[in-house]
This record gives sequence, structure tokens and C-alpha cells, in this order.
Amino acid sequence: MVLWKQLRKLLRYDGSKLANIDIVNSQPFLSIILLDSDIFDKLNIKGLLSKYNPEFKFSGNISMIENMIKVNSLKDDVVAYKKSVTEGKYYEYFAEILIQKNLIPSEIMDIENDLKRAEEIRGFAKTATFRALFEKVQAKRWCAYVRAFSDCFPNVYAIFQFVKRGNNHKALACMLQRFESNLVLHNVCLDIHENYPQIPLWTIHDSIATTVNNSHIVKEYFIQHLRDIMGIEPQVLCEIWE
Repeated sequence: MVLWKQLRKLLRYDGSKLANIDIVNSQPFLSIILLDSDIFDKLNIKGLLSKYNPEFKFSGNISMIENMIKVNSLKDDVVAYKKSVTEGKYYEYFAEILIQKNLIPSEIMDIENDLKRAEEIRGFAKTATFRALFEKVQAKRWCAYVRAFSDCFPNVYAIFQFVKRGNNHKALACMLQRFESNLVLHNVCLDIHENYPQIPLWTIHDSIATTVNNSHIVKEYFIQHLRDIMGIEPQVLCEIWE
């Protein structure tokens, strides 16, 4: 069952309003597992790779991506990507690139309300990013948004493309989704439930909803687990549904 987003403000649990706790620019943030050698090794990401792309059942391909990650970790574009992601400003950063390349539709750029225009631009940058990350390997040939991402983050793009080698274009999305579900369900939610069994929890992809009075606890656990697992503190947003 899918609930129309605009109806969330009407939801109540035992009379209490709900809040949603979410990682800012979550998919780009989680993709750091493929851009940092220490994280890649610590979390055994090569196991995820071989699970979702049979090309990585061969040790040669594992060695190649391990080398790519190590060699490129300090390249300017990789550093810029990770910085914008960890600061929670990636979509705004990439939106500026799209604006410079005149790739944002005029119907968005011409919106008079500043807040509404900024929201729509950010949403467009998010959609463009998802295409760059999850489209087929050949998409760069026909998609200007993918080319813009590749131009801006050439070494990041090369690593993500290598993950999809052998035309396994779903591999990157699947492995990030599995990492995300393990993080949210089997780490954050499980830990909260064991320590605060009375707190109601609902997961929405990479976010967790709870009652407003418990939202600070969920936010603290979210940050703690990501810090412990990835060694990086994320930007986490708490949105009250009202």
C-alpha cells in the first residue's frame, strides 16, 4: 500500500503527530562505500559486488576495482563529491553544474517563488543524479545529465560504471539498496527496538518514521550507527508531518 505523500500530515499514532528521520542526499552518501578503500575493506563490499554482479566472482575484477578506489581516492573530483555528500549539499552542488550547462528546464528556472524554484531545481538534480548512477552503461551516449555527471565527477563515474560492468546496470542500485536496508532495518531499527521497545517505528526506504516526541532518539541512533559503520557522520533531517 502506498500513501499519497500529501496525506502524511494527517497521520497520527495514539494521538501524536509523526516525524520522518532521513539521511540528506542518502543514495550519494551511501555510495561512498565504493569510494573509500578503508570502508570498502571494513564492510566487505566486494561480497555485495559479487552477489549482484557475477562479473565480480572473478578475483581479477575485484582487484581492479580495489585498485581503482585506492588510486582515485584523493583525486579532486572524488574529494569534491565526498565533501558535498557528507555536508548534505550534493544536490545543490550538482544543480549548479546543471544550471551552468543550461540543462534545467526553463519552466523550472522561471518559477517566481524562490523557495519553490530552489525545491524544484534540487528535485531535478536528484533525478538527474539517479539517472547517472543507475542508468545503463551506455546512457552517457544519449543522456546529457549523465554526461554532466561524468564531466563533473569523471573518476567517481568510472568507478560506478565499473560496478555495472558486463551490462549489469542494476548492480549498483541493488547493492546500495541492500546496504541501505541492512543499515536501517538490521542495525538502526533493531538497536532502537532492543533499547526502546515502546517506540513505534516505520521504515520508508532509507528513512524511519516515528512519533514526534521520539524523533530525537531515532535521529541520535541513525547518526551513531552511520558513524560507527562508515566512520563518517551524515547530515540527518527530521521532518515533522504537519
